[in-house]
Amino acid sequence: ASGALDGSVSAIELGCGTGENLVCLAGAARAVTGVDIAPVAVVAAQEAITRSRVQNARVLEADLLAPPDELQGAFDFAFDCQTYQCLRQVSIVAAGAAVAGVLRLGGTLLLLTGNADEPEERGPVRLTRRELEDGL
Repeated sequence: ASGALDGSVSAIELGCGTGENLVCLAGAARAVTGVDIAPVAVVAAQEAITRSRVQNARVLEADLLAPPDELQGAFDFAFDCQTYQCLRQVSIVAAGAAVAGVLRLGGTLLLLTGNADEPEERGPVRLTRRELEDGL
């Protein structure tokens, strides 16, 4: 698989929260796994999967800084919206290993973050290009 969301890839959402993105990813991937450390988020994500009748999605409660073996190198595509920024507050090295560790060789990471080079200070956590490159 190329890592492109063409219906043939396995995907993971890191920090899936309430599952809205997870459900969208399920429409573009062969299989999708959502992971969150918060039990309430896992329940909400499972409810979103059930409500939308998605058949190719699952959700796991797990700590991404100590991920279960089944996640290691298992995915062609990883989606992260603000989870890496939280993980790196604990450990930059562990955060980078966690995010990169779920991908197969040649996999694709879509990581959404605020841009520290923009003048606005509000919004999501902002990282510089150097911070991203050094951490990943």
